[in-house]
Amino acid sequence: MTVSLLAVGCLTVLLGGGAGGALAQTTPPAQGGGGVEPYNGAIRKNDVVNVQIAGEPTLSGLFRVGMDDAITLPLVGSLKVAGLLPTAAADLIAGLYKKKQLLVDPQVVVSIVGRPEKTVFVSGALDRQGRVVINEKTRLDEVLEPAGVTANADLSKVVITRGETKISVDYLVYRSGKDTPDGKNNPILEDGDKIYIRARIQLSGTIKIGGEVRTPQTTALTNGLTLSQAIQQSGGVTEFADRDKVTLSRDGKDIIVAYKAIQEGQTSKDIPLQDKDEIFVPRLMLGSVKVNGEVRSPQTAVLTKGMTLAQAIQMAGGVTEFADRDRVTISRDGKEILVPYKAIQEGQTSKDLPLQDKDEIFVRRLEKPKVFHVTGGVVRANTFPISDNVTLSDAIAMSGGVQDGVDLKKIKVLRKTEKGEIVTRVYNLTLPEDLAAPVQAEDSISVPYPPMKKPKPDLFTILGALTSIGFLYTQFNRR
Repeated sequence: MTVSLLAVGCLTVLLGGGAGGALAQTTPPAQGGGGVEPYNGAIRKNDVVNVQIAGEPTLSGLFRVGMDDAITLPLVGSLKVAGLLPTAAADLIAGLYKKKQLLVDPQVVVSIVGRPEKTVFVSGALDRQGRVVINEKTRLDEVLEPAGVTANADLSKVVITRGETKISVDYLVYRSGKDTPDGKNNPILEDGDKIYIRARIQLSGTIKIGGEVRTPQTTALTNGLTLSQAIQQSGGVTEFADRDKVTLSRDGKDIIVAYKAIQEGQTSKDIPLQDKDEIFVPRLMLGSVKVNGEVRSPQTAVLTKGMTLAQAIQMAGGVTEFADRDRVTISRDGKEILVPYKAIQEGQTSKDLPLQDKDEIFVRRLEKPKVFHVTGGVVRANTFPISDNVTLSDAIAMSGGVQDGVDLKKIKVLRKTEKGEIVTRVYNLTLPEDLAAPVQAEDSISVPYPPMKKPKPDLFTILGALTSIGFLYTQFNRR
């Protein structure tokens, strides 16, 4: 060094007292932050950086980046580092000490070891208020929804205070799914934002919301609450809602409200609510369809917008094991339309058909279904349809498994040959190769029943037997 250590210490005190100066820590952590995981990216305002100069402990230390983007280093003073990567900052520091002829060939390492979290403050009509940590991409909904919006929150006028500016956000528009592409009503937040949601004044009264809303409820009436806002507080309408026929029941009369038009921006059609109002969102009914045949729950179903044959069959519980999936038909206007349901199930969704009012779907039964039989000591002995690649293990599983105590080494499979002869083969289900044995159509799998357990005689059984013998002996002697 070209200066004494005493001079360095004195200048450190003189230069390190202001913003961006050295932290009050005379012995800095080891290179890289002393076990602290360094932060990635460029240096920012308020970051804590660890500057390590090899062989120069009095020039090394932890420094906070000030609001002027600079740190204050011993002997050289203020140096702007915000916006630089740590490697670039290290080169800059080394060059500065060398330029001032304080060090000949300084080896400098810089790492970011501290970074203050970005936060916003939320308050008002929320279940949880206070400071929330955010990042560069956090939007309003990511803060409000976890905080728990209360039922009386006025989401149409969320106020964000950013410095001297107040930003008013209609968060209800975002919740309704009608926000602008730039996310105007669900903006990205910035460090230090203060978010406030005012509470509506609760009036004496209640309203009911039912039908095709996501959360039907009875809720308190608040000042200025409108029909569309009440529906949004109930989670919005479902995909089956008839948005053109929403009804408002008031004083024994039904008022039809064009909720779809309100959602599309015609807010003048919205209606302020009164005590005891009842809102009902009906299901969009385009007619009905029938689903019969080899389905699990034959039914007449309500036809909704966009419903297809595959969806209707699923609503009926799906097809049974004996369904002929290649011969599903729709009866429409006196004609039968053959639909390849199997192909639809296999992913060829273009073959699915939209349904119309009064369509009748019929799933035919296989004319000669290929089956196999499981009998004996299983949970559910039955006849089962066979598909490709069914193994002996699969067959036992389809029958609910074997009963306790079954001898797994004596599973018989009876199979008819091409000559009509019955051939019996015994399988050992403790062997992997036997578990994987293929099952064929018309196979009969016979599982032995578990052996009957013989009860062990107890004291009462023995005494009972002796009593009976004694009684018989007495009767015989009397004769």
